Amino acid sequence: MSKREDCIRSLVESKGGERIEYGNITIVRYTENKKPHIAAFRKGSSKPFEHLYYQDKEHAEAGLKKLIRSEEVNRAEQIMRNALFEEMRSGFKIGAILVSCSASHRNVRFFKVVDLIGDKATIIEIGQFKAGSIFKGNLCHDHGQTIPDAKTCIGNQFVRKIKRTGSVSITELTMATVWNGKPVHWQS
Repeated sequence: MSKREDCIRSLVESKGGERIEYGNITIVRYTENKKPHIAAFRKGSSKPFEHLYYQDKEHAEAGLKKLIRSEEVNRAEQIMRNALFEEMRSGFKIGAILVSCSASHRNVRFFKVVDLIGDKATIIEIGQFKAGSIFKGNLCHDHGQTIPDAKTCIGNQFVRKIKRTGSVSITELTMATVWNGKPVHWQS
């Protein structure tokens, strides 16, 4: 028996508590010193994430309902996050174009996925077509739009792990995500 089960069983047996299973949590409801208590445990944890006592049974019931409602919201949010992450990762296919740009759009780079093995992508930097550069007098205002040039490869292939967010780390500070097919703004 696990440490978690020992802790829950101990509360139920020693305090005369009631065990309630709800999704990924186990709730133990018991009375101590004439006050209702609720202890809630997440799956895999031997310590309760909530351990509350109330002035009466009415407040304890309201607390239990609030705890269950909160767990339902957490579960719904987790399902939505997982679906979003799966959608983001689904764009990683052989031949997919990735884009990486700094916050100031001064450094826009494109990459191409050349191989996939599990959660690892082999990618290579590719060229780009830039449009822009406005000249006014002696000043050049360098900015415009850029799109990838998949036929021009720059450097060597390298392998990166695909993160849950659907991105890969290019350097410690730079991430690349699947390109949405629209021109990317750049400036220098």
